[in-house]
Amino acid sequence: PKGRFHKGGLSSGFLKTAFSSLSTSLTSLRTETGAAPLLVRIVPTSNGGRQAVHADHWDIYQEAVSERRGRAFLSKTKWEAAAKRFVAVPLAYGATGIAHANASFAQGAERLAWHCSEVNMALLPVGTKLVAKSTKHVNFLQDGEFHTSFCKVQGKAQEYTGSFNRRVQGLEVKPPLNLRFVECFVVSVRDFDLAWSDHDGVVKFLAEPELEGRFTKYNSNFGHVQSAAASSARTCTICLAHPREVRFACGHSALCRACLTTSLRSGAA
Repeated sequence: PKGRFHKGGLSSGFLKTAFSSLSTSLTSLRTETGAAPLLVRIVPTSNGGRQAVHADHWDIYQEAVSERRGRAFLSKTKWEAAAKRFVAVPLAYGATGIAHANASFAQGAERLAWHCSEVNMALLPVGTKLVAKSTKHVNFLQDGEFHTSFCKVQGKAQEYTGSFNRRVQGLEVKPPLNLRFVECFVVSVRDFDLAWSDHDGVVKFLAEPELEGRFTKYNSNFGHVQSAAASSARTCTICLAHPREVRFACGHSALCRACLTTSLRSGAA
């Protein structure tokens, strides 16, 4: 506010604001201040829900493919904060490859999203439902750092979130906070049919667990997830569980009574 930095309090709301503001600033730098204009990709889109994996509507990559020019799953990696490098991650038990839908179902400021699943040889989904993400702009299709930088940032965010969880342990926060950042993987496949694959046919994309419930996402990176069964009542911005009960002199109501008491005690300490 007013061009000054302010130290945020120890709450999930402030943590969310910090991550959202940072990611929005980075997105703006990449999409609005580049020297060359960004060209948006033209891809098939779908407003429908997740469909069964089928060769007619999904791109399928199996790790058992031996032909050099065939489609093949190559690797799945994630950023390991402790090792400070990308490490290999196995597919879910029983999976022999990965597949994503041909049609994109959503988009953000920088990326497009497709339904994705790890699959077995019978093309049945195995493990957690996934979302595949790749660049929205032609300019970055052959940029090898595009996906790894996103994955690394999300890995660092999870590291900071872990520090936040440890910091609030022992505080009288109800319900107890145990925040978790969405895990992100870089998937490498071979597909010579794609014009932007490298000389070995290698293409990369991101994969993340699909968020259950109704997800509202804005291009500014501010958004929220709300379960279809969740109450529409406004909840406390700290515990995100109890209704807002305290109204301040300015007219705003943001906290439940328990979190107000905890915040006042933390401030006096």
